[in-house]
Amino acid sequence: MRSSLLLLGALSSQLVGVCSVFVTWGDSLTFGYDGYPYPMQLEVLTGITTLNRGANGQTSSQIAARFAAEPELFGERIVIWAGRNNVFDHTAVQDDIASMVSKITTSEYLVLGLINRHDEPLGSAGYNAMLATNLDLADTYGDHYIDMQHILVHTFDPLTPVDQQDLNNDVIPDWLEHPDLLHLNSTGYGVVAQTVADYFASVPEPAETTGIVATGCALAALGLRKRRA
Repeated sequence: MRSSLLLLGALSSQLVGVCSVFVTWGDSLTFGYDGYPYPMQLEVLTGITTLNRGANGQTSSQIAARFAAEPELFGERIVIWAGRNNVFDHTAVQDDIASMVSKITTSEYLVLGLINRHDEPLGSAGYNAMLATNLDLADTYGDHYIDMQHILVHTFDPLTPVDQQDLNNDVIPDWLEHPDLLHLNSTGYGVVAQTVADYFASVPEPAETTGIVATGCALAALGLRKRRA
């Protein structure tokens, strides 16, 4: 038994960067306010263990503090979706996300842009605050950034008048949203999950995992899930 544990420990140390899990950081948009949250759908789409580090109601500063408390996850595949709950504090959102990114020890990370509420159409104060933050995030993180609001808004039915009106207002179609006008439903979360999966599919794998290595990856991921879920 002891020799088996030593072998697994040695194997796990060799698998850093080879069998990374997804760690999704954020607020209730990540945790899953209702329905089938995107981290769960991401795991199904990719077959890769996904740790949901979303927390309802948290600001970007609170998310950054939780992130800093788990340094053992800095080398995993990381998704950051933070700032919706303090969208009007532009500087704090930028600084908090920068703080998280500065701690990441891999190139496999993604920053998602903020989304607006359905009652925050083009030109409203909430829309302008979201847009200012997203423009800065795009400029700062480049290929590591995805404009999630744009993708969701353009997931519309051009033959449906209400969808066309939503597009004109630059708001997410209501059939992708929860009735509270901000959070997504299972279909909306599916769009996010597919977007994230497609992004990471374009990032080359550090190495192939076959045979005993693949088995070690599965065991290491299971251990992370049990310790950190």
